[in-house]
Amino acid sequence: MLRCIPFVMGGMLFQIIQVFADVDTVHYLCYFLWTVYTNKNKSASNGKRRGKETLMNLSNDRAQETEDVRHIRGLIEAWRQAVLAKDVDALVRHYAEDVVVFDVVPPASVRGIETYREHWQRWFDSMKGPLAFEMRDLEVAASGDLAFAHTVNRVAVGEQEDIVRATVCFRKTGGEWRVVHEHASVPLTMDMDPDEKS
Repeated sequence: MLRCIPFVMGGMLFQIIQVFADVDTVHYLCYFLWTVYTNKNKSASNGKRRGKETLMNLSNDRAQETEDVRHIRGLIEAWRQAVLAKDVDALVRHYAEDVVVFDVVPPASVRGIETYREHWQRWFDSMKGPLAFEMRDLEVAASGDLAFAHTVNRVAVGEQEDIVRATVCFRKTGGEWRVVHEHASVPLTMDMDPDEKS
C-alpha cells in the first residue's frame, strides 16, 4: 500500500512515496533531501562530493541501526532465558536504575530496578508448576540512542496460560542499551456486541 506524504522544507513542497513495509526508507530519503537542500548553494563539484558522502553516511547509519536491532534482539532473548531460569539478577541486568514498569500484576507501576527485582522474585516464589514463556511477533526498531520493541507473549505457569502483550523502550547510555520503560498488558475480555436487552 502506497501513499504520498507532502511536507514543507524551507518553503518548498516535496512529495515522498511512503512504502508502509519500509518506513526506514522514508526516514533516510527525508534526511537525504534535507541534506541536498541545505547544501544547494555549494559548488557543483562540492555538491557531488557531499552527495556521495551523505549516501555513505546514510549507509553507515543504517548499518549501525541494523547492528543495534540485532543486539537488542539478543538482549531480549537473554531476558527470556533468564525468565525461564527464574534468574532475577540476569533478568534485570540490562535495566536502567530508574526504570519505570507498568506490569500486569499489582502494583500499577514499579519504579527503580531494586523494586522491580523484588517484584519478579515474588512472582517466581509464588509459582506452582513449570513455567513456559514464548515470544511471538517480536518487532524491534532503533534510531540513534533510542529503541523500542513490542511482542505478544504466551506465558504459562502450571495449568494457567495467558497472552501478555509487551512494549519495551531502550536508551543507549555509555554505549550500552538499557531498558528505561516496560509496559505489559493482557487483553480485556469485553462484550463488544451486547444485545438490546442487557
